[in-house]
Amino acid sequence: MNVPFFARKRGSWVRFTLAFDGGGRLYVAGMRDVLVCLHTEDGRVIWKLDFVDQFSTPLPNFGFASSPLVIDQHVYVQAGASFVKLNKYTSEVVWRRLEDAGGVYNSAFSSPYLTSTFN
Repeated sequence: MNVPFFARKRGSWVRFTLAFDGGGRLYVAGMRDVLVCLHTEDGRVIWKLDFVDQFSTPLPNFGFASSPLVIDQHVYVQAGASFVKLNKYTSEVVWRRLEDAGGVYNSAFSSPYLTSTFN
């Protein structure tokens, strides 16, 4: 998979940061909109979620560009032409929001982050 010519200056590879949950799980994404949970001690695959297959969405034009965010029992990520909350142990989709058509002119290419709210 190659990213569009205007984004290829820095190469056609992943544009995200790995996420570690502190409990032996590492969350790693692949260019083709795939998220994998690996065991940190031996590298074995705990689960793998292919967002293109799961949601019948197009491949992202820039590859997987969102760094996963792990909070408590969940992983949040922009993938599958949407924003998704997953069970970090099973990859079960808890909810999916902000769905669009995907591709270069729709989906966001950013990572979620935690903010606080004020009462």
